[in-house]
Amino acid sequence: IDEAKQEELFAANFKTDAIPEEADGSIKPALDDYAKGHYEDAVDAIDTKTRGVDKNEKLTDFYRHYYKALSFLAGSKAVKAIPEFEIAVNKSSTLLFKSKSQWYLALSYLKTGQPEKSELLLDELSKTGSGEYKAKAKELMLQLKQGINE
Repeated sequence: IDEAKQEELFAANFKTDAIPEEADGSIKPALDDYAKGHYEDAVDAIDTKTRGVDKNEKLTDFYRHYYKALSFLAGSKAVKAIPEFEIAVNKSSTLLFKSKSQWYLALSYLKTGQPEKSELLLDELSKTGSGEYKAKAKELMLQLKQGINE
């Protein structure tokens, strides 16, 4: 699959994720920056302002990595997004969070010219994922295979 096709598939499938309504505490300012499209500010806020003790520290910890990765990806720094998404996958407390993290990790691999890694992750997600992410993974996997065979 050529680079142009990878970029096309990435662009067609990447949409920033909304911020959670229940997010509060130390992560809130970073998520506000993210929601406004101020991705560098969001990364800075996550790195410097989210070290308090929140009511649900485990969830806040997941959000730190997930939204930092999304900020990198949205800010065209996909290489930096990959390790953050990998951590988010491991810190996911629900199947939905894991599926979302895997989806965006697969897109990060696609963006960075690693379609094989993307395809492996999409294959796993299409079998074990949650809801819309399972369906999206199946569709993108088909598109990737068509791109390889063109």
